[in-house]
Amino acid sequence: MASEALCLRTFGECVRPCMNKKSVIKSLDSERKFALTGLQETKDASGIFVFYSLLLESLSYGASVDGIDGIPDISKTQTTYLKSGQSPVPDKFIEIAQINGTVANVSAFFSINLILNIVKASQSIVLDGVLALIEGDSSLGKTVHKKLKAWRKEKAPADFLAEAFVLAVRVGKNKILSNTMMEAADEIGVTKEDIDALKERLDKIPKIEAESSPDADTPHEQVYIVALYDAYDDATPDGKTPPSEDITKHPKFEKDLRNRRIEYFAAEAVRRGTRENFRNSDPDNLFADLMHQTHSGVSDVHAMDYEHGYGRLLAVMNHAGNLNLDNTILGSIPTWVGPSQKKGICHILVNEGEIKGWVDDDD
Repeated sequence: MASEALCLRTFGECVRPCMNKKSVIKSLDSERKFALTGLQETKDASGIFVFYSLLLESLSYGASVDGIDGIPDISKTQTTYLKSGQSPVPDKFIEIAQINGTVANVSAFFSINLILNIVKASQSIVLDGVLALIEGDSSLGKTVHKKLKAWRKEKAPADFLAEAFVLAVRVGKNKILSNTMMEAADEIGVTKEDIDALKERLDKIPKIEAESSPDADTPHEQVYIVALYDAYDDATPDGKTPPSEDITKHPKFEKDLRNRRIEYFAAEAVRRGTRENFRNSDPDNLFADLMHQTHSGVSDVHAMDYEHGYGRLLAVMNHAGNLNLDNTILGSIPTWVGPSQKKGICHILVNEGEIKGWVDDDD
């Protein structure tokens, strides 16, 4: 299973064999979040229809209570098709998987009707199997692998499985192409008209607006901001108050920090826009490719010798702002990836440990 890509059916088949044949399925109030009605049934949750219905209900239940319309009913035939890879996940479920709060809803549902119905002795097998599936999918990228591996250890089972399941629905290609279809695709030639049509479609992708940087640092900014303060301190003469203690005494660094946070949120807007506009085309991998190409482009500049870490920061930022990223899909979209976004990606790389800050002890 781990050699296959992450999607609804591969996630499902990591879990389903370990479901209890005498599972207690609890009914939920259709008008309140995760309120039990008191009704429950004993079912074979290892069965295809019951199990896949539970998975999809974990998405539909919270969305329905939140007032989202158009959620399709799932028949026995459809669950069979989903399990066998003969059918893609319905678009509405993919849409729900993009919504903030969906992971929390799925986790709450899993706590009630999934985790408790996994054979207790097999719970570690399920969790490790799902992690192996994720790590075996190279399209997800190293960042996702690292994050999910940490969550396997740190998060409760329901939370970890919810993260993995929503990711599977959001980016997974559930439908298997037949050999005939794949052979036909291999024979398709690319013409100039195809390229012109692609450029026209790229021009129609909506422009993304960068979020304003909040006045106060947010928790997910801490790593790259600490690295910035290290660079500022490294460039401050002895005897002066370090910027990390009082940046208001250093107007140059105070201004620099404001600009770096603008860059960071500009890059995060690209990540958000990718998920909104490429939801059926592996958005996280598209952004990971942009990050990888940026990292490759600045790594040699980062490795050079500098008088201090602030010098390294400025050199890398200058180089990053001039990178040509047209060889990436996101970098080819007009107006999406300019100098600010390219620099902001460097801050995300610091946040995620791909760039080890700006200060080198040998400087």
